[in-house]
Amino acid sequence: MPDVHLDPDALLAVAASAEALVPALRPPALDPADLAELAGLPGGAALVAEHDRLCAAMVRAARELGELAAALGAVAAATEAADRCAARALTGAG
Repeated sequence: MPDVHLDPDALLAVAASAEALVPALRPPALDPADLAELAGLPGGAALVAEHDRLCAAMVRAARELGELAAALGAVAAATEAADRCAARALTGAG
């Protein structure tokens, strides 16, 4: 088994960084009337389709970053528990 040490504080810092990115990935709230007007212009339908595709990608990325942050938090908690267990085993306590 490889010698792996996970730093709970580092994991939590990365989780916080991932979580901090989520608000920046909220798609812009464009007025549906503006999008409809744009769609009516030459080449506008393609721009609206691209806008929709990019918004969907942003929503997916935000969701995945949230999942990553939650997973990193769980790993940090498990790492802290394992460290406590190992310390107790080494000291003969518990």
